[in-house]
Amino acid sequence: MAITETGVVVTTLQGIQGTYTEQGQALQIVMDGLTPNTAYRATAYCIDNGIQSTSNTESFTTLAAGTIVLTRQSMARQGSDYDIVYTYTSTYALSSSVLRVGNTATAQGVIAGNTITYTVSGLTPGNAYIYDITTIDVYTETDNIQSSFVMPVVNTVEIVGTTPSDTSVECELDYVIDSGFTSGYVGYWYSTDDPTTDQPIGHETFLNGADTCTVTGLTAGTAYKFRATIVLGDGTTEIHSSVVSASTLVDYESQYFTITNESDSNNTISMAGYNNYANPTLLYWSVDNGTTWSSVHLSGTSVNITTLPARKSVIFHHTGHMCGEYTSGGSTSILPFSFRSTENISASGSLHSLAKGRNFVSNKDYSTHQWHGLFQGCTTLVSIRNLKFNNRTVKEYALNLIFEGCTSLVDMMDLTTINTVEARGLEMMFRDCRLLETPPDLRNVTTVADNGMYFMCYYCQKLKTSPDVRNITTVGKNGLQGFLSLCSSLIEPPDIRKVTTVGVNGMTEFMSNCRLIEYAYAPNVSVWTNSNFNSWLNNVAANGTLYKPSGLAIPTNTTSGVPTGWTTQDY
Repeated sequence: MAITETGVVVTTLQGIQGTYTEQGQALQIVMDGLTPNTAYRATAYCIDNGIQSTSNTESFTTLAAGTIVLTRQSMARQGSDYDIVYTYTSTYALSSSVLRVGNTATAQGVIAGNTITYTVSGLTPGNAYIYDITTIDVYTETDNIQSSFVMPVVNTVEIVGTTPSDTSVECELDYVIDSGFTSGYVGYWYSTDDPTTDQPIGHETFLNGADTCTVTGLTAGTAYKFRATIVLGDGTTEIHSSVVSASTLVDYESQYFTITNESDSNNTISMAGYNNYANPTLLYWSVDNGTTWSSVHLSGTSVNITTLPARKSVIFHHTGHMCGEYTSGGSTSILPFSFRSTENISASGSLHSLAKGRNFVSNKDYSTHQWHGLFQGCTTLVSIRNLKFNNRTVKEYALNLIFEGCTSLVDMMDLTTINTVEARGLEMMFRDCRLLETPPDLRNVTTVADNGMYFMCYYCQKLKTSPDVRNITTVGKNGLQGFLSLCSSLIEPPDIRKVTTVGVNGMTEFMSNCRLIEYAYAPNVSVWTNSNFNSWLNNVAANGTLYKPSGLAIPTNTTSGVPTGWTTQDY
């Protein structure tokens, strides 16, 4: 026979009885309609072939009735949306809360802490709306409230960001115009003008839908004020933004090579050289921005140029390479003149004014050895951030040793114009720049000739990120030898995966003694020649990964290939 009925008999402490039954063989019985926060006794039974059997009696107490109380905190338009924010208290945790605006919109509440935020979209500015909120807790207890609001009409415009160049400023616009418009404009004034009373210098227009408006024809290195204006659809009402300030960039590319005293003391600027220079070179300098020029013949071991007051600058121009010819034993060598100072200095402007004199803006040509060793050993040089070199090719020795031994240098010049590095072009350029933290950006270089970047960043102890050399394909003899050797803080290796040709000793000692390096890339060469990579990863981290081309055989457990303790992975 089969069980025909099961049930539970429920009794309160006061003796009130209720019975919940299910036909058939039910394994679960729901007892609803009980009183919150009440103690009950329950006894289960079943009827089998007309015979009733009962269980033992169990006691339980129902939970207290839950409450949900919502309190409105704020209502505000956010762009084309409308945000309604409530705080709440509830006996039990909430599972959901939904706001409905008739058949117009539905917003799922975002519950965070004791706050619920509803963001309503698709409303019409100026219209009144009634909304309902249904909130449910984890025990399915429900709370319903109703309220109303009017979607505000908004007409606003703001300039929320500026991006300057030397002759323009791009203004980023943020506007909400419910009244409609066709176009607007950004007016501009000098920084000393008052846009509420003074006429603008000029303006640039923008159409409805534009995210930006670029003001052009500005003067480099000049401070301006900007204000956006939109004329509403009625053709007369104007909406103005707040006034924002921005300065155009200084066009260092068009400025003479400049040395600035970065100290608050007098600073003597000089040049160090060698005795017995043949054909001493003539250097012109000015401390009044080119109104008057003085000149000095560079020859001998040291030549004083001028003494700069605190925070003042001196500009230079010169024709020909900045080196001297030194003859000894019947042979002639080209040796550098190097700037010196008694206090900290920065260098800015165009290097080309030390090659083409006053014609440097229109003529960027230069000689081999042009700036060879220009600041070599200048321990007071602290900044080259605004120093400009504008040429695709670095000629032989052109920037060789230019900043070698500048132990106080902390920042970097822009080198992204460079495509080709000729023999010894960037050799030891930043060697022993111990405080340098910004790596050179060489992302556009594709070819490095013999010794082109030989020991270029050797002993740059503060570098953590490698120079960007992602597009180099060809490395000549000794081209990248010792490139990052002894960079003891380096943790990010250079990406050399496009390199397909490596000359003799091309990457010898490449990252030798970079003890924090835990991974590296192998070049995409077809055959691995050990002698070209001798000690290339010597004394790096004890464990690491070498990413290599698929199918390339690289010897293991050797500093000329895969270091001991390292694994390989194809890229």
